[in-house]
Amino acid sequence: MQQKKLMVIVDSIGFSLRSMRSQKDYLDYLINDQKQDITVVVLADSAFKEVAIETFSRTGAKVYFEDYNDSILNDEMINKIANKYNILIYNIVTERHAVDFLRHNLGDNYPTVKDNKGIAHPVPNKSCLFASEKTIEKVTKKLFYVAHLARDNRDYQDAKVIFLPFSGLKTFGTEYGANDREQQKISEYMSFPFEDSIPAIGKIQKELKEHNIIVIPIIIQYGNLEEIHRKVIEISKQHNLNPLPTSLDIDWNRDFASQAGFFNAINQWSEKTGLPNIAIVHGSSSLHLVEECADPQRIIAFYATHTEKLNIEDDGRIYHLAVAEASGGWLRAVQPLTPYSHNYKQVAQQITEQALLLIQSWIDG
Repeated sequence: MQQKKLMVIVDSIGFSLRSMRSQKDYLDYLINDQKQDITVVVLADSAFKEVAIETFSRTGAKVYFEDYNDSILNDEMINKIANKYNILIYNIVTERHAVDFLRHNLGDNYPTVKDNKGIAHPVPNKSCLFASEKTIEKVTKKLFYVAHLARDNRDYQDAKVIFLPFSGLKTFGTEYGANDREQQKISEYMSFPFEDSIPAIGKIQKELKEHNIIVIPIIIQYGNLEEIHRKVIEISKQHNLNPLPTSLDIDWNRDFASQAGFFNAINQWSEKTGLPNIAIVHGSSSLHLVEECADPQRIIAFYATHTEKLNIEDDGRIYHLAVAEASGGWLRAVQPLTPYSHNYKQVAQQITEQALLLIQSWIDG
C-alpha cells in the first residue's frame, strides 16, 4: 500500500541541508529496509527544488515539489499542502521527526551529535545531497576548463589538479548575542579574514607545486559576491597565488543546485586523480555545505574557528566541533593555540602545516 509523506524543509541554508540528510535517511529506511512504497511531497523554497528532488528520488521514492516562495512557512501553510495531497498529520516529516524515528528504530546504528541546544542531528559520514546529472556535467566542464588554463599557464601539462574550496567571512552578521554590541563582538569571532586564509592557500600551492600538483582555489563565500571577489583577487595577487581563486561563475548565494553539483563533481574528480581535495571553511552555511555534500574519502576539510568564550545558547560552534570530533579525521576543527582568542593567524598557520603533512602522507600511500 502506497504512503504519502510531506517533507518540510525550512528556509535556512545550513539547517535545510542538514534536514535533507535525515529525511533522506528516513526514506532510505522505509523504502529499502522496510520495503514500503512511498510518494514524497517536498515543501521548500524553490532554491532547493533540484537537489531535493534528485536527493529524495535516489531512495526510490516518487517525488513532487511545492514551493512557498511567496508565503511564510508556518503551520497554516504546511496543513494547506498536506490537505492538498491528502497527507495525514503523522506523515508530515521534519528533521526532528526523522531523527527521532531513526534513533528509535536503529539505536546506536544511527550515530548522531548534539548542537548547542541539545538537539540531536545525524553525523555527516557520507555525501548525501545530489544535483542532477546535467548540473554535475555543467560544473565538471568548468572544472576541466580552469584545470586546462592552470596547466597551460604554468606549463605543467602532466600535473595533477586538486581543488580548494574556501570561505571566511560571516558576511550576514549574526543573531547571537543579547544586544547590538554583543552581536558585533561575536561576529568578529566568526570571521576568518581572507588576509589570513589566502596567504595560507598560497603556501599550500607553492609546496604542492614541488610534487607536480596544482591547487585551484574556489571561492564558496556567501554575501556580496562582487565585493568579495574583488577583495579576494586583490589579496591573492599580493601573495602571488597561482592560479588565482575563481568562483566558477556560480551564484553562491542562491544557486544551490550548482553548489551541490560542484561538490558532486569534485568528489568524482578526486576519485579519478587519486588525490583528495582540500577545503578551508568558516561560516555556518559554507560549513554545512561541505559537511553534507563532500565525500569524506575524497576531501581533507578544515573548520577554522576560535576559542573565545560564549554563552551556550549563542555558541553555534558546539555542533560543528562535535561533527569534527565524530568525523574520523576528514573534518578537522582548527582553533588558536591561545585560549580565549580569535587569533586567526595562528589558525591559518596550523591549517597550512596540517594540510601539507596530510597531502604528503596521501602521496606516500
